Amino acid sequence: MSAHAEARREPAATPVQDPLGLPGLGWWNLYFLLKILLQFQGTLQLLPWFNLALIAFLAYPLPQRWQRVARQILAVPVAVWLIHAESFLPAWSQLLPSLQLMLDFDLDYLLELASRALPPSLLAMLVLLVFGYLILSHYIRLGVVVTAVFLYLALGFAPAGRQPLPVAAHVDSEHASGTLPLGTAENGNTNLNEVLQAFYRKEKAKQVHFPQPGSQAAPFDLLFLHVCSLSWDDMQYAGKTGDLPKFDVIFKQFNSATSYSGPAAIRLLRASCGQSSHEGLYKPAGQECYLFDALAQLGFQKELLMNHDGHFDDFIGVLQANRMDATPLPLDTVPVAYRAFDGSPIHDDLSALQSWWRKRQDEDAPRVAAYYNTLSLHDGNRFVSGKRSRDTVAGYGRRLGKLMEDFRAFFRQLEQSGRRILVIMVPEHGAALRGSRFQLQGMREIPTPDITRVPVGIRLFGPELSTPSAPVVVDRPVSYLALSEYVSALLAQDPYLPQQYRPAHLVRTLSETRSVAETSTAVVMDEGGQYWIRLREAEDWMPLQP
Repeated sequence: MSAHAEARREPAATPVQDPLGLPGLGWWNLYFLLKILLQFQGTLQLLPWFNLALIAFLAYPLPQRWQRVARQILAVPVAVWLIHAESFLPAWSQLLPSLQLMLDFDLDYLLELASRALPPSLLAMLVLLVFGYLILSHYIRLGVVVTAVFLYLALGFAPAGRQPLPVAAHVDSEHASGTLPLGTAENGNTNLNEVLQAFYRKEKAKQVHFPQPGSQAAPFDLLFLHVCSLSWDDMQYAGKTGDLPKFDVIFKQFNSATSYSGPAAIRLLRASCGQSSHEGLYKPAGQECYLFDALAQLGFQKELLMNHDGHFDDFIGVLQANRMDATPLPLDTVPVAYRAFDGSPIHDDLSALQSWWRKRQDEDAPRVAAYYNTLSLHDGNRFVSGKRSRDTVAGYGRRLGKLMEDFRAFFRQLEQSGRRILVIMVPEHGAALRGSRFQLQGMREIPTPDITRVPVGIRLFGPELSTPSAPVVVDRPVSYLALSEYVSALLAQDPYLPQQYRPAHLVRTLSETRSVAETSTAVVMDEGGQYWIRLREAEDWMPLQP
C-alpha cells in the first residue's frame, strides 16, 4: 500500500481512556454487570465490599505480563466462589455430593436441566449484555460505572443484604403459632434460633404408644403409599387439584418436613416419635420411634414394595437402616411404564400394587404392614411409549393423572375384595414444578411450603363399614406423628363394629406440629403466621414473603 493511500485511511476509533491512567477491567465488566442485573432480578444478593475488593485486585496496575496473566488465573476461582456465596445455592460441602449424583443422570435429563438453568430469556440477556459492552466500551469507562454501583450498594444507599425471598405461601392466622418479639436483626436471629431449639425439645418428648388389639377385634392390614414429588402446589400448577381418589380423611396442611426422598422415608419410618432435626435423622433413634417395628410387635408382618430398584442415592439402604428390613417385592413380571432420570426402569403402579395384593391374599399372616414407594412423578421421568420429550415438567400432569387413576382402580379392587385394610397416602415432598427466582424448576434444596405442604389421605376398607360420604378435611398444621396417632386410635377400638368408625372424631385429638422443614442446606420455619428461612452457610434468618 502506498504512503499516499495510507494517509487517506480513516483513523481507528480508540476506547475511552481512564483520566487516572489505570487499566480497565476489560471483559470482567461483563461478570460484574451480569451480577448487577441478577441482583435486580432477585436471583443474587450481592456482597458489595467483596466485589469492590475483587475490582481493586483486577484494576491495580502490574508492570509485568506474567503478573497480569497470573492475576487473571487467580481471579477466576475467586469470582466463582463469590458468585456462589451471593446465590441461594447450597454450601460447597453440600453441593459437591449433589454434583456427584448428577453423574448418574442420563443425557436427556442433563440437557433438560441445562435448558432450565439457561432459559431463552437469560441467553437473550447475555447476548444483549455482550453487544452492549462492545458498543458502550468505546464511549464510557464501564469499569468506573461498575465500581460506582458497588460503592453505592456498599455505603448503604440501597439494600444489598439478603432480602425477603418470594414464595407462594399462605398461613391461616387462625393456626398461627404465636408472635415473636423481634428487635434488631441480631436479636431476631437469636430469638428465632431459640424458637427452633424449643421446637426440637418439645418434639423430642412426643411419642405414640400402640395398644395391643383386643382378641375379638377384627384384624386389618396397613398400606402406606409413599409418593415421590407431589404437593398441593404441584396439583394446582398441573390443574389436577380435584384428582385425588376418595379418602375418609384429607390433610390440607400436612408438612413433609423435608424436600428429599431419603430424609422423607426416615421421617415416615420414625413416625412414632416427634419431629427430629435434619442432623438427627442420621443418628440412632430410640427403639420406640420406629413405626414398623412397633407394628411388628403387635403382630403385623412387614412387607416392602416399590416400583423402582431403590438403588439411586442408596434409597434401599436408607429403608433397611431404619428397620424396613423386608425383602422388596420382585418386579420381574410388572410392566415398565417410565424411564427414570438416570435411565433405570420405573414400573407401572397399578400392576405393582396388584401384584402385591395377589400375594397378600394368598398369605396366612393375620396382619400385614406394607410400605409402597412410587417414583412415577419424579422430575425427569419419561413414558417408555410415545415420542420422547425433554420437557418432563410439561408431562407431569399426564403422569399425575395416570397415578391417581391407578390408585382409584386399586381402591376399587380393595373394595371388591371385602378385605380389611387401612390405606394411607403420604407424599415424600413436592416436585417444585413452579420454581422460583432463586430455585430452578425441579430443584428442592430450599424446602419452601410449596414443596413441603403435601396432600395426605387416609381410607379404611372393609365389609359393612360405615364411611363418611364426604372426606373429613383437617386444616390444622400436622406431620408424621398424626399418622401414628390415627393408627393407634384405630387399634384401640374395633372400627368394624357398627357405628364405631368415626373419622371426624378420630382427627380431633391429633397433635398439631409447627411447620418446620429442613434439608442439609436450609431450614424453613413458620412463626406467627410468617415463614422464615435460615441458610446453613449464612446462619441468618430471612422472611419468606408471599
